[in-house]
Amino acid sequence: MKIRKHHVVLSTAVILVVVQLSLAGAFLADAAQTNGAYDALTSHRVAVPGQLLGCAFTGRRAATHVCRFAYNYQGLSFSFLLPYGEQSTAVVDPNDPSIRMPEVNFQGGPTTIVGDLVFSSCLIAGAILVGVLHAVHRRRRTQTTRRHATVPGYRH
Repeated sequence: MKIRKHHVVLSTAVILVVVQLSLAGAFLADAAQTNGAYDALTSHRVAVPGQLLGCAFTGRRAATHVCRFAYNYQGLSFSFLLPYGEQSTAVVDPNDPSIRMPEVNFQGGPTTIVGDLVFSSCLIAGAILVGVLHAVHRRRRTQTTRRHATVPGYRH
């Protein structure tokens, strides 16, 4: 069986669209999950002070100074990496202690949702663009094939 060029182009376009839409769905799901956690913490929360475990520089060229803080709440231990100098308090949902975040992130609102929505929008726009470009490619290919086709016995 001979694989034709248009089959390869179609397969590539379909794969690109499926991958982009899958990633967009993952970013939208993450935004919904983050928003749910933020809403739960907005309704009821407990401030939990943290203990500094240590600080370090990450990366080589664009070094960032971060510190790890440990927290204990209702027998559960967890930790966060925070930029050097940030508050070491976490907010925890007393009804579900698995929902928690650093207070500095909580005070800023659900900013990670904005990034998720921007990435998912870009991926959806990219999927649409791939589909449109593929349709334009197919239309041009069809028009070129029709132009070059000759009908026997027909003269201009």
